[in-house]
Amino acid sequence: MGLIKKLFGSREVSLRELKLALLRVERERKRKTESARRLEESTANVFEKTKAARGAGNHVEVDYLWEELKQVRTESALDRRQLRVLNLEAIALKRTVWGVEHLETKKDASGARALFRRLHESGLDDKLQAQEIREEEYLQELDDILADLNLTSTEVDDTDDPEKAAFLAEIDAINAAEEVGATDIATDRQAGLKDRLANEERGA
Repeated sequence: MGLIKKLFGSREVSLRELKLALLRVERERKRKTESARRLEESTANVFEKTKAARGAGNHVEVDYLWEELKQVRTESALDRRQLRVLNLEAIALKRTVWGVEHLETKKDASGARALFRRLHESGLDDKLQAQEIREEEYLQELDDILADLNLTSTEVDDTDDPEKAAFLAEIDAINAAEEVGATDIATDRQAGLKDRLANEERGA
């Protein structure tokens, strides 16, 4: 069972519970972002070791490093997928918190119950279980639910985006490498970043 169905079941959910759930998701996002960063560093490290072993003709070491690289890439892909899920769950919770706060200012308890029911009956969790996660479809369904209840999510701040943070952190690392004259590292990281962005655009 996904996060939405767990939260919005048969009982009412308090605003405090929603905020605590959002806090847990945010903490997990930060943990996964850090894990993804470490795996990227591991990939770069294994890559450099493989180059050296290949150049030295150490076939045993090359075979070992190749298996290690495959494992790291598998873990990295899993982390990236989990980050996408956590990012969308965080957005859903942020907008729900905003909606509930808005309804509470109008003392509209029935509106909050209707919002919870719509979320529980929605297909949001199913979209996150699909083999290919489609962010636009997820966000569109979420917006439709809020719009049907006369709640607009345009005022909600979704700028706390872990993917954006990871992207900017990589940009900072590239700039820092260039500043100290480590042009090879900067070039490799920049090429890797461009490749990842291209893969994401293709839905990889």
